[in-house]
Amino acid sequence: MLATTVRIPAEVGGAINDKLSHALTFFLLSLLADFSFVQSRFGLAKAGALFAYGAVIELIQHQLPHREFNLVDLLANGAGIFGYWLSIPLLQRLPRFKRRWTQSGPGGQFR
Repeated sequence: MLATTVRIPAEVGGAINDKLSHALTFFLLSLLADFSFVQSRFGLAKAGALFAYGAVIELIQHQLPHREFNLVDLLANGAGIFGYWLSIPLLQRLPRFKRRWTQSGPGGQFR
């Protein structure tokens, strides 16, 4: 949150790098949210909460004199969340991540 509200120097990598950074950040946040709350699948609740978090960040930036609201940033955030959702079948096959979906959760249910 701090990084989204401080003044940053002129763009170093350009607009494409900025949007890729947004998408990768929200891909990682999606993974972290999904692995933090293993008792539920990655669905609308997790994705919606992350998207809302990105929207709140943009709204806060709109109020700051040195930052601005950017709808394309919000779309890039959504692309990262959607990208994570699309990658779940691949991640389920990777030994490092497979356990997230095969461990027994509360009540003995496998996820």
